[in-house]
Amino acid sequence: MSSKIPAAVTLADIDLESIVRSVLQRLQGTPVVSTSNSPNCHSLNQRMITLEDLEGLPASTTQLHLPEKCVVTPAVKDELKQRKISFARGAIQSTGDKPAMPSDAQPKPKSPFRRVRLIHDDSVDSGLHAAVKKQLISRNVRICDEAGVTAMLSNRPSIAVYESISASTSAVLISRVDDVQRFKNELRPTVFVLDIQHLPLIALINSIVAIVKRSDATWTGVPKITVAGGQR
Repeated sequence: MSSKIPAAVTLADIDLESIVRSVLQRLQGTPVVSTSNSPNCHSLNQRMITLEDLEGLPASTTQLHLPEKCVVTPAVKDELKQRKISFARGAIQSTGDKPAMPSDAQPKPKSPFRRVRLIHDDSVDSGLHAAVKKQLISRNVRICDEAGVTAMLSNRPSIAVYESISASTSAVLISRVDDVQRFKNELRPTVFVLDIQHLPLIALINSIVAIVKRSDATWTGVPKITVAGGQR
């Protein structure tokens, strides 16, 4: 009884590309060809591009966009060259438009607060200044020495306002939280002198938050304490 010995299988007989293709399809599903703003520009979103993928491209295709880490086989490169199709990796860009953002990237939200310069005169203990600064930072208020608006803590607010005005600076005295928005609307001052004799710590924080809050922002931070005569 005789039996035939199967011929040796060589590497050339194995279609590695089809095997890899099959595995990737199972992992990520059927690849989709998407079209950009240009009718001649298309994109493929799978991890590996094969000759089979190119069959779905329109004959008018001249540009192809691929994912950043996409694998392009030598056979695909030869086919693209023969069809005069250029390819690039990364996000799709349209002529005259800004670079496209990755699909998983989100625009950075705009802060509801402007930056503020926090200072105090020699009538205020540095410990109070540090406590106010700490509370503001915890509320995501950005403190910067180069900011266009200044919040000054003072135990002698009238003198502080007078000195600021003498230096050709628009300044107002704040002794109630309610005063902040009114002065912002009427005068648009650059220096807000906060009277620490009439504003406890929570009121100082609320006042500065009101000073730096943008007009289109909604703040839902620490609740304000209301007492006779206005908010404190």
